[in-house]
Amino acid sequence: MDQPALPGKERRTTERKTLRTAAQLKLPSGHVVDARTLDIGKGGAGVVSDYNLVVGAKVAVRITLPVTSSGGVVFEATATVANCTLASKDGGFRLGLQFQPLETAAAAALKALLS
Repeated sequence: MDQPALPGKERRTTERKTLRTAAQLKLPSGHVVDARTLDIGKGGAGVVSDYNLVVGAKVAVRITLPVTSSGGVVFEATATVANCTLASKDGGFRLGLQFQPLETAAAAALKALLS
C-alpha cells in the first residue's frame, strides 16, 4: 500500500525484498565499480559501494538475480541515486537507487524474483 512521504521517514512507495548479491554500477564517468545489494523492489534497490555518489547522479545497474533453479538472470537498469550515506556497519556507502522505467526483460526478471 502506498503511503505519503513524511519528513525523516521512509520514502519508498513499494515493498522491498532482501537480496544479498554482487552488483556493478556504471558511473556517469563511465567507470564501473563493484557493489553489493541489500534489498530490491519494483521501484529501486539498496546497495553498498566504496564510492560516495552524488544524490541525483544516474548510474547503470547490473545484478544477476537468482530467479531460476538453474541459475540467475541478468538484470540491467538505469537508476538515480536517491540517497547516499556512510554506513560503517555495512562497510561502505549505502546507496538508495530509484529505477528509471524498466525495459521489458528487466521488468520480467524483477517480477519473477519478487513473486
